[in-house]
This record gives sequence, structure tokens and C-alpha cells, in this order.
Amino acid sequence: MNKRKLKLLAIAPSESIQSQLNEIIFSMTNVEMDICVGNLYSGVEIVQQRCSRGYDAILSRGETAAMIKKITQIPVIEFPISFYDVLHAIKLADNFNEPYAVVGFTPVTTSAHLLRDLLQLDLDIYTLFSLEDAIPLMERLKEKEYRLIVSGMGIDSIARRNGINSILITTGRESLSSAIDQAVRLCSSLVKVKEQEHFFKELLVGGLYELMVFNDKKELVFSSLKQIRRKAALSMATKRLQNVQRDDTTISTKSSQGMLITLQERTMEIHGEQFVVFYFSQQKQPYTAPKNEIRIFSREEAVDTFLSHYLEVPSAGHDCVENLPRIIRSSYPIMILGENGVGKEQMAATIYTQGEFKNRPYLVIDFSLANDKTWSYLQGHMNSPVNHEGVTIYFRGLEKLSSVRTEKLAALLYDTGTCRRNRILFSYTTTPGKGVPPHILNLTSRFSCLTISMMPLRERSGELKALASLYISTVNIDLAKQVIGFMPQAMKLMEQFQWLGNLNQFKRVITQLVMESASSYIQEESTRRVLAAESSDTATSTVLSEVLNLNKPLQDIEKDIVKAVLAETGGNQSQAAARLGICRTTLWKIVKDK
Repeated sequence: MNKRKLKLLAIAPSESIQSQLNEIIFSMTNVEMDICVGNLYSGVEIVQQRCSRGYDAILSRGETAAMIKKITQIPVIEFPISFYDVLHAIKLADNFNEPYAVVGFTPVTTSAHLLRDLLQLDLDIYTLFSLEDAIPLMERLKEKEYRLIVSGMGIDSIARRNGINSILITTGRESLSSAIDQAVRLCSSLVKVKEQEHFFKELLVGGLYELMVFNDKKELVFSSLKQIRRKAALSMATKRLQNVQRDDTTISTKSSQGMLITLQERTMEIHGEQFVVFYFSQQKQPYTAPKNEIRIFSREEAVDTFLSHYLEVPSAGHDCVENLPRIIRSSYPIMILGENGVGKEQMAATIYTQGEFKNRPYLVIDFSLANDKTWSYLQGHMNSPVNHEGVTIYFRGLEKLSSVRTEKLAALLYDTGTCRRNRILFSYTTTPGKGVPPHILNLTSRFSCLTISMMPLRERSGELKALASLYISTVNIDLAKQVIGFMPQAMKLMEQFQWLGNLNQFKRVITQLVMESASSYIQEESTRRVLAAESSDTATSTVLSEVLNLNKPLQDIEKDIVKAVLAETGGNQSQAAARLGICRTTLWKIVKDK
């Protein structure tokens, strides 16, 4: 197999150097070189015209090389200016028998300074940092009655336009050969690197994982996708790019073709540039993963879903305000207790968004919607939340579990070591006048849970005015209103109300009153009327608000109602069907319907 010749472009500062390069390259069988004459801007223009021809490297000299480096990604090798090259030009200038100066950029003047010190020369040296500096310098030299300078090709033309002669510093044959040899070595190494890159890409394409790689601008730079659908993988990756993690994380979803796609994410840095690598794998899914019962959130999604309003941040509605930061920093599981609507979900989200795993996924398992299929997924599927590591898992709705199911959950978490690898949160909805049942207390003790008790709103009457102001400001924005607050008697009614629905009910009442208010202050009459309507069936409305999501299609709402009744009957289908006024077959079809 014949090796490809290296293709070089040389920008020679003069025709004489062009001739020398042609002589050197004539005997080289492994190099093909195009040689053009150009200096400074003309050299840059040549490169711009030819950069699409597939050159492996460009050779040039001095400031021309520096300018070319700024406009191309192709490696640029400089023809070195040796001490001999500078000394040769100085010796020629000595024959002029008049004062002269060395003018050039750093490569030239550095050598000139060393030669002046070594040879004890009486020599003026001027270093240029840009080509624009050359014009005023020539005017100053002319004022000092200099008639000769030693310089490079580009400065020579400026000197001549100002009436100053110039002796050019040329590059010797040895320096030209050295630059070509350096270019050959560099390009040969780069070719090997490119061949290795191609080799490893081929390995990746045939590996266990299929990859997508994005740069720090979120642009796709590499993909080895073959079996996995590009649209599904790109959708998953794009979503994760909005919340790039420092550590590996795993997220799974189901494609439209019944395959479970698993994604692993990793950030890498190469030469100061950051990349995000997504590893994809897929397998046939034996059954559909629960959607509503098990949900996954990023930190941003958790904030938007649970903490989007000031009122929803439970900063003071619990029994451990001062200790909350220490609780969040700890690694112990947490049990959150409280009535319906007191902010348990918001407390859990607050712990997650401020905790150790805040940049990892947040998994919410809702037992108020769980069924046998959910339990099968939790206990037996490879992508079950209990198999994750380094994430926050929130088990909500423990009040819907029987003592038997609670014991099964405890055994599952203990056997899999889930609590050791992750941050675990639980919540149990208490009922006024009733204590926490033994099986929940056993679960709390078994995992040494820290306990947070959320206060019902009726015990926070002193905070109602402040809470009302916070939520009124939010509702004002949503409804384009300018309500300032409550009239004194209206606020007194709010403080005397029992608020069995707690914050959920409080928000609903505030929204209704702000919407109906025709003035800057909410009046006593409207407050009394809205609170009277709330009192008619508060308990029922609160339970329904916890169970039902009215933004779902009617078929899904119907299924949620059936699940809620089944949960209250302990899974007894006959009792649930009787309560709903339907037969067991109809109930079974509703629950199993996909």
C-alpha cells in the first residue's frame, strides 16, 4: 500500500528563496510542495486563496507566518532566522561605512541583541510589534539621518518608500532544509494521529454503546448511531444538554418502537475544550414503564414544577427551621409528615435542589397512583429507581400503602442498598386527630430517618398576612391585576378560617378573591362568601385536588379516579366497583387500558 505524499505550501519572501526551496524539494520523494512568493498581506491572501486544497502544513517566515497563523487552522512552520543569517546581513551593512539600524520583529531583533552583546557592536536595534509601527519609525530614523537599515522583506518596501536603503536578512539553505524537515516530522505525526482517530471511531461504531458527542457550543461533533433512532436519541441528548452534569448519570425512556433506550452521560475536557458524551444502549421492553407513577426531573424542571411561586417554598412551615440546612447537608433518609396541602412536595423539592445530588436526576415515585404494574417495575426491572446511584428518590403518598406493602418497600430498599447509594425522601399524609401508624413508624426507625413535620396552615395564622401578600403578588402578574391586600375585617376572616386544605386551599381562595376584586383591597363581603363556599365540602375537594390532574385527557382522569378508590379499598376490586357503581369487568378494563 503506497503512502500518501505530504502536501505543503511554502510562502517564500523572495524569488531567490523560492529557487532554493525548489532545489531542496526536488530530491524528496515523500513531499509535494507548492511554492509562492509573498510577504505579509500578499502572503495571507495567497493562503486564503489556496486553503481549500488540502495542505498538511504551511511554511513561511517572520511576521508573514504570524499573520497566516491567525487566519487558518492548518499548522504553520516558520523558516528560522539563524544567528548566521543576521550576522551575514550586519557584515554587509558594515561595508556601508555609515551608521545603520537593525529593524524587525522579535525573531530578528532577539538575534541582533545577542550578536551586539557578543561582538561588542555599536548598533541601534528597533523591535516592531505590528507592521503599522514601521511607518512612524522610518520617519524618526530619517530625522536621525539614517540612510540604511537591516531588515526583512516586508519592512524593506516601507523603508524604500521613505528614502532609506535596506539590506535584507535572507534565510540560508540550512534553515530552509531544517524547516522542511520539521514540517515533515510534524505532518507525519499528525497523519498517524488522524489514522488512530479513524481507527478508534471504527471501534466505537462497533462497540456495545452508540455515541453522540457535543462540544461546549452544544453542537453535535460525532455520532455512531446505527440501531438507535436518531430522532429519539437527539431528543434525549438535547434535553440533557440543558442541564449538563459533572458526573455520569443514567436516564432511560421508551421509544415508539417498544424499545427501552438507556442513556449515560459524561463530560470530558480535551485541550481546554469541554465535550459532553452520551452513551446509548437499548433493549426490548417487556412492558411499558410507569409514566405518571414514576417521574424523572432535572433540577430546573423540579424548580419549575414544585417551586415556581414564593408561597410554595416552605421556608417556615415546619418544625425544624433552624436545622433545615444541616438536614439538607446530611445523608440520612428523611420522612416528611403533614396534612394534605401543607407543602410536603415543596419541602422534598427544596431538599433535592439544595442537596448533594442537586445536579443529578430527581425521581418521584407516587404511591397514590401505583398499581401492581408499578410494583413489578420497582422490584424487577433493570432500570428501576432502586438500581440507580447518586440520585434523589422521593417516595410520596405512603399513606396509600398497606402495612404489608410498606414492609415490602422497606425490604426492597434494604436488600438493594438503595439508601446507601442515594438520597431518599419519604412523605406521609397525616389526618387531623390521628397519629402516625406503626408500619410508617417502623419504616422511619429502620432507616434512621430524620423527620420533618409540616405545620397545618391553621397553626400559622400569624403568617397569613405575609403569605397572602406573597401569593397576591404572583396572582396579580398572572391575572394582570393590581390588588394590594385585604381589608382588616377580611383578613380577620382569613385568620379565623380552619384551612383544612392548607396551602392548596389557601392559594385557590386567594386566586378567586383577586380575580373577583374590583378595587385595590379585597373586601370582607367577598371573603366571607368565598370562604363559605369552601366550607361546604373542604375535605372532599382537598382529596380530589391531591388525586386528580384536570389537565389530563378525560380517559386518564377516569383511570386516576378508579385507582384512588382502589387504593382506599386496599385493592379490593369488588368494593371499589360497588362504590363506583360499575361492574368488576368494567373496572378492570379501565385500569388495564393503555
